[in-house]
Amino acid sequence: MNKLDNLQLIGEGSNSKVYSCYIDGKECAVKVPHDAERFISCALQVDSLMTCQNTNISFVTPQVIRYDKHNDTWGEILIMERLNSIYPVSFLMRNGMVERELIINCAAKAIAELHSLGISGFDVEFYWSFEHKKLVLLDLGPRYTIGYTSEEMVGKHYAYAVENQNWMTLWNLVSELLDGNEAKPLFQKIIQGNEIPQVEQLQNAVSEVAEQEHIQGVARNHYLQLIGDCPNYLKQKMKTLFIKKYLSYSGEANFLYTGAFVNAFRKGITSSTVCLYFSRYNTLSKVSNSVSIS
Repeated sequence: MNKLDNLQLIGEGSNSKVYSCYIDGKECAVKVPHDAERFISCALQVDSLMTCQNTNISFVTPQVIRYDKHNDTWGEILIMERLNSIYPVSFLMRNGMVERELIINCAAKAIAELHSLGISGFDVEFYWSFEHKKLVLLDLGPRYTIGYTSEEMVGKHYAYAVENQNWMTLWNLVSELLDGNEAKPLFQKIIQGNEIPQVEQLQNAVSEVAEQEHIQGVARNHYLQLIGDCPNYLKQKMKTLFIKKYLSYSGEANFLYTGAFVNAFRKGITSSTVCLYFSRYNTLSKVSNSVSIS
């Protein structure tokens, strides 16, 4: 791997840190796990980014330069193109610095495109690029999260982990689905690739309401990110526009998603949390994404 020069912390989330660095004189963004205790593999994120990069999409995502699943320093490392001059959509919608109707139209089209690729947008962050005059989506979340049953989603993520021998991704599945007492003894065996649980064991742990809870939670988060910070007198107009455009761009619209988006407006929610996996059991960990507005 090329040497990373002049690392500077530019972002920090609940499970990861992002650094700016230079590789062969070019500025890049480097994403690494937050720490050993909160090691959530970004392999499924990489898969989504690569899927979008190989598709004719209307929005911008950072180009993947390199993904190393076995990095001696951080455990794993994702090197991406550094996107400059991007601003949070919530800030722009609140202050009207870009035509709000344009942002909502672009967002509705982007979400419809993600859904057509099987990406719910679980972890997505919305930005606007003044350089490209386009919507920028960061942290897309995994594939197979919409248009699939929760059991199918787990099966796809399991297959990806096993085929790529990405044992931390497999451990993330185990720790988020199996009972904590059952999962804990498996940690060392799994991350060394010495024991692989049967996929049916993980699928049987999925909650009956997992698919519904995931999609509705994602929709609520998207509502808050896109419209929650809008002036109150514009929220209904923006909500109606988003739904209209999403339906027009969707080959097969998800009505769980649209229903939850509309209900988020009706209830005037100010915070929302959604999980990636929903288990029947008390698990060791739970990957979630939370959004709140003041």
